Amino acid sequence: MSNVLYPAIAIGRHDHARLREVARAARKKGHPVADFLLAELRRARVLDGHSLGRTAGLNCHVTYRINFEPPKRRILVLPEDYRESRGMLSVLSSTGAAILGLRERTRMAYRDLLGALHYVTVLHVEPPATDTNPDSDDVPPGPCAA
Repeated sequence: MSNVLYPAIAIGRHDHARLREVARAARKKGHPVADFLLAELRRARVLDGHSLGRTAGLNCHVTYRINFEPPKRRILVLPEDYRESRGMLSVLSSTGAAILGLRERTRMAYRDLLGALHYVTVLHVEPPATDTNPDSDDVPPGPCAA
């Protein structure tokens, strides 16, 4: 895929740190998608949460199409949160790593575990339902002093 242009991607600061830890741990275990995820994290623009707009990030509902298949709607999650029966997509899957950081109406080429070339197009992104603070990537968990 050396002749393929990769679209710009953006990831929230808090998600980027978590994803980097997950990808490094997966690489140590020999996970087949770890290097792809690490490469995506290296080329991503790291932004504050409120700057992301309609970008596919952790716990977002993402509607996407692979090649010419019918659209699918999944929640993009960390591998430890993945439950197939609940319509989730792990960031440690080839498709999940390709979708991560893409804006709506953006297309990305990627290879599956067998080496076949696919194109994924992000059609729609909905932010996480439980995230009511648009600046949540900037706020550490736990109480904060005023």
